[in-house]
Amino acid sequence: MYNGIQHFNEFRAKRIEKKIKNFIEEGKDLADLVNDKMKMYD
Repeated sequence: MYNGIQHFNEFRAKRIEKKIKNFIEEGKDLADLVNDKMKMYD
C-alpha cells in the first residue's frame, strides 16, 4: 500500500496541481476542471 501512496504523491498529485493551475489561468468553469480530471483517469 505504501508504494501506491508514494506513486500518487510523486506522479498523480503533480498532474492534479498542473490541471488546477491551468484551470485558474484559463478561467474555465468548474465543469471543465471536473471533465479534465475525469479524462486523466481514463
